[in-house]
Amino acid sequence: MTGLALIITYCFLCCLPFCMTNYYSNCYPLRHPKYVNYPICYVTSISAYDTTLKSIPEDVPALALVCDNFARTSIMSPGVFSRFTSLKSLTIEVCNISLVTSSSFRGLSGLQELLIFNSIVPELASNTFEHLVSLEVLVIVETKTPRLPDISHMTSLRHLNISHNDLREVASTVTNLSSSDSRSSLTLIDLSYNNFTSLPWEVIRGGSSLESIYLKGLPSVTEITFPKDVNLKNMLVLHADNTHLKSVEMSSLETATQLQELHLFGCNQPLNLSGFDVFTRLVELSLNEFGITDSIWSELNSTELTRLDLTNNNLTTVHIWQLPSLRVMRLGENNIAEIAEGTFDRQLGLLLLNMSFNDVSVLPKKIFQGNPNLQALMLDHNKIKRLDRETFSFVTQLFYLDLSYNEISIIDLDVFRDLVSMRFMYLQGNKLLALPTINHMLELNTLNVSYNYISQIVDGEMGMLKQLEIVDASNNMLTFVVPHMVSDCTSLLMLNLQNNFISKVGTFGFHPNLQMIRLDNNSITDFESASPFINMLNLKYLFIDGNKLVTLRPNWFPVSTVSITLGENVITEFFSTSFKNLPNLTTVNLVGNKFAFLMPSYSVNTFKVNSPKPVFEVSHNTFWCTCDMAYLKVIIEDGYSNNVFSDYYPKFLGLDTTFCLTPYENYTERPIADVPLSHFACQYNETFCDILCQCCDSPLEECPCALTCPESCKCYQAGSGFKKTFFHIHCNDKGLEKVPQKIPSRATSVYLDGNSLNKLTQYELAHLSKVEILFLNRSKIENLGDGLFDNCTSLLHLRLDYNYLSSISKSLFDKLIELRSLYLNDNLINFIAKEAFANLNSVEIITLDKNRLIMLDAVYGISSLKSLTLSGNPWQCQCNTSTDVLRVLHALNDIIVDRGNMCCYYVGTARAEDEVSAATVQLLTKLSELSDRTCYNLMIFPYEDLCVLRADNVTGSYATHSSPAESLTLLVCLVVAMFVLLLIAVVVLVIIFKGREVQAWVYVNLGVRVYDKKAVIDKTDAGNKYFDAFISYSNKDSEFVSKVLVPALDEKGYRLCVHYRDFPVGQNITDTIFRAIEESSRTIMLLSRHFVESEWCRFEFQTAHYHILKEGSHRLVFILLDDLSDDELDPDLKVQLKSKTYLKFGDPWFWEKLFFALPDVRKVKDGTTEEDALNGMRILAGEKIVNNNDKPVTVIQADIVL
Repeated sequence: MTGLALIITYCFLCCLPFCMTNYYSNCYPLRHPKYVNYPICYVTSISAYDTTLKSIPEDVPALALVCDNFARTSIMSPGVFSRFTSLKSLTIEVCNISLVTSSSFRGLSGLQELLIFNSIVPELASNTFEHLVSLEVLVIVETKTPRLPDISHMTSLRHLNISHNDLREVASTVTNLSSSDSRSSLTLIDLSYNNFTSLPWEVIRGGSSLESIYLKGLPSVTEITFPKDVNLKNMLVLHADNTHLKSVEMSSLETATQLQELHLFGCNQPLNLSGFDVFTRLVELSLNEFGITDSIWSELNSTELTRLDLTNNNLTTVHIWQLPSLRVMRLGENNIAEIAEGTFDRQLGLLLLNMSFNDVSVLPKKIFQGNPNLQALMLDHNKIKRLDRETFSFVTQLFYLDLSYNEISIIDLDVFRDLVSMRFMYLQGNKLLALPTINHMLELNTLNVSYNYISQIVDGEMGMLKQLEIVDASNNMLTFVVPHMVSDCTSLLMLNLQNNFISKVGTFGFHPNLQMIRLDNNSITDFESASPFINMLNLKYLFIDGNKLVTLRPNWFPVSTVSITLGENVITEFFSTSFKNLPNLTTVNLVGNKFAFLMPSYSVNTFKVNSPKPVFEVSHNTFWCTCDMAYLKVIIEDGYSNNVFSDYYPKFLGLDTTFCLTPYENYTERPIADVPLSHFACQYNETFCDILCQCCDSPLEECPCALTCPESCKCYQAGSGFKKTFFHIHCNDKGLEKVPQKIPSRATSVYLDGNSLNKLTQYELAHLSKVEILFLNRSKIENLGDGLFDNCTSLLHLRLDYNYLSSISKSLFDKLIELRSLYLNDNLINFIAKEAFANLNSVEIITLDKNRLIMLDAVYGISSLKSLTLSGNPWQCQCNTSTDVLRVLHALNDIIVDRGNMCCYYVGTARAEDEVSAATVQLLTKLSELSDRTCYNLMIFPYEDLCVLRADNVTGSYATHSSPAESLTLLVCLVVAMFVLLLIAVVVLVIIFKGREVQAWVYVNLGVRVYDKKAVIDKTDAGNKYFDAFISYSNKDSEFVSKVLVPALDEKGYRLCVHYRDFPVGQNITDTIFRAIEESSRTIMLLSRHFVESEWCRFEFQTAHYHILKEGSHRLVFILLDDLSDDELDPDLKVQLKSKTYLKFGDPWFWEKLFFALPDVRKVKDGTTEEDALNGMRILAGEKIVNNNDKPVTVIQADIVL
């Protein structure tokens, strides 16, 4: 705790009422033994302008400043404290100081104490403290400052604490101290927890009054050797804990004969003990990790030694007869194998003995008979095998005993009978078969007997332990928890019985305080009769994971339950009240259940609307995905957007790693995310009504929305009422000869495939207005009546494949506007009406392969189609029929998935002449099985080469031979056509990629504007605009304008408006700019970095932008002088640059493109250009003149003259 914190604590404990008096702004008085008036003030930052600091009286003797806004930096300007001339003590805490100067403490020559805690302090100059000549206490702690300023002038300094910083060096002036300048008054120096690479002895050199040196936590310091000129005759304390020393020169400490506390921490390098015998007045000695051997015992001769710590060395024995005053001894992590009888007999005042992590195997019977005051004994991690009855007979004050991780198997059950003061007992990791007698330990708080072989804890063994709070009996061989085992331990908070073999658990009764029970990883299958926890008044955390629980019965958990861990069980079902009436529940862990289980919505939607909802962790599970689990699928797809889920359901975590075992998919297991909502189904056989059916008070036979199931069919209800419900009717492969009765009108999927339906009439499917999936494939259907599907307007997928259909009428599918897929393959279809598919606006898949089609008109022009199959049809290789077929094929080439298998045949082959009656044959034989035919792939059929019509051939058959002359003519025509197409392609590419250059070249050289919309508008402007172009630019780009741009355009004859020659003197500049843009056919903007930084340039752009919106974007011409990023452009300019093509100076085509972007140069009758600068000034001044076409131009006189 820092000094200021100690002061505040003292104040609030001793004078709370006085401290609460606010006697000036944001300041409160602290009572201090030395200073009567000691305010603590909360400031925003330390500065000369802080109102709180200004309000403090000048004569205050002590002052503590605490910054209440660390984000605000403090600037300690020169003389910031100079008005506090009486100040003796100054404390600064929790401030972010950005500036400290050599004059910051000017005027504080009488200051005796400076304390800076928990702040950020910059690197301090060497003369920062030059005005603090009377300082006695300097504390700079936890400030991250890297450098110690000069303190050589502080001859009164007694206490120097610069710990917990980032110090790497001290000011160079400190290193040149002579003995005459020594700080003889310095008694304490603390350099701990810094980054010194070597110890700065120069800070203390010459100090004759030094008593305490703290060198803790210096990771880079590996050696301690005191210089000979350092006087250590008064030194009492030397602490170098947590510093990994490799070498300590004990001889350099030979003058420290009064040393009382010595703490050194090594790194397993041997320590030279030569000269150690001079320390005859040691009270505390700590030598850790120095590889010290038993020779140390002969060097220890201080009869006043009370604390000895030789942890982590190489000791093998204990000889402390010469150290009778020992009260605390730590000898852990050595190699001590034997403790001789009588070893501790002289240490009557011994309070704590730590000998853990040694090799002790035997404890003499009366080893502690001389230690009646022993309170804490640590003998863990040894090799002790037995405990005798008298081992602890003499240590009745012992309250902490650690015998864990030994090999104790033989133990007298009354071995602890005299330990009446015991509070913490640790016996884990031994070989105990039974719990020793502990009922007499009335103050016992913690008992740990885990990792033993205890098979039972009998009733009453802990009955008297009213103070017991923690019991850990995990990892034993318990099989049964007796009823009321801990009921009398009324203070018990945690009971850990995990990793046993428990199969039965008795009731815990009405235990008032037990908050955590761990029964995980046992063999519990069920809790007989009532739950053992239900009556507990304060149970919060229950762990029963890793057991063999099959179900979660109602009312297992008390109202106070906060967290339940149930993972890795074999749960198969939940009850509707499994989690009911648990208002404090926050977490239910169901991770990794070993069996697929059902968690219906009614078992988890039991939470109240306004109460916090628990989190159910369900990762790595497999669910029975029936209709009862559909709500989970809805949550996965839509989250908690439905208010019912957010109001009543828990939050589910880990659904992305859960799987479904789906009965509807023949118990296929796959990720729940891959199972569609429609497959979360439950089978039903009897007629019933669900909640959406409103007429079920009537007889079911008369209720059209009742869910019926046809005889011999399987029916399923699927989906969720929170999103969408599905009804699947499976009547497939039942040998049906007609559509069965009792298919419910709300059916969404009907499977009639694999039957013998033959003919379907208009009304057989009329009631299925909700059906989305209809399977009629493999049902020997020859005829489909018109209007059969007219009421099936919701149909998405229709399968009619593998039937005997021979034709498709025009109106059969007229009403199926939502249809996505249509399967007609493997039929005998030889005719499809041209408009049969015209209304299938959403169809994506049509299969027509393996039919008898020779024409394709019906499938042409379906925009939504993505997949089409056509192979296995008798396409003819005749010129009069292949033309139309090829046209369709090439148009649909990308979506024909079997185009590589499409063949055409010559008339007369077996395939082409096959005309078998659909009523008398089975399905068509595959083409690959036909004989006596040659297959020509339609996609590569050489129609152009073969179908050359002869004048005398009116039958449409193709010519099989042609003369050489005809062939040569055809070849020449083909070459010429290819050349012409190539030339056209080149021209088109040039126009596309170099269109602006071509337009500019043609205009400059031929005077013709090719495809230029501006020409039409310029004709409208003719005579109405006095100037051809107004040039907007930054004054910093004037050299480019006057020497490059304007001369080039003047030479061409353009009439330009520029600031330096055309703007009238004395006119309002804003109005003049506005008129210049109004009276110009074009506005040229020179975009440069100077332009976008100029306010006037941006105004000119905004004015021009207004005219763009008003009259068209052709009036604005951008010339880019610098490369500009998007961040440098304002939004409107950015939009214009993206929507228009700009000119870039330096482009080889720059001038041609610029001339093309400007209007045509105006000519007078004699051919000379018009030029009248005086008229231009008059127009810009707002006067009325008459142009060369005798059309008056009216302008408005400016109201304000600059």
